[in-house]
Amino acid sequence: MDIPLIASGDVFSNLLAKKMFDETGCDGLAVARGCLGNPWIFKEIKEYLKSGKLINPPEKKEIAKVLREHLDANLDFYGEKNGVVIFRKFYIWYTKECARFAA
Repeated sequence: MDIPLIASGDVFSNLLAKKMFDETGCDGLAVARGCLGNPWIFKEIKEYLKSGKLINPPEKKEIAKVLREHLDANLDFYGEKNGVVIFRKFYIWYTKECARFAA
């Protein structure tokens, strides 16, 4: 019986995903902390594994749009008070890379 091997741990980029496949021979990946504040990682990994091409990271406007959608979903689900409190950690994750936009 073949049991698929799913690797997990420290997959924070498409390059690290490729490295995980190469070093472990796994059948698939579990991306956990790597997607926090970076839901685009799945598209980036898929494209890189398919074509070897790096795609551009999201622009500031796209990050802000997704951040707002995430906040709105939190407010709808948890209510205003709890939604904001719970969302604070996600805000940090979404904005940690924003220094690259500084002029």
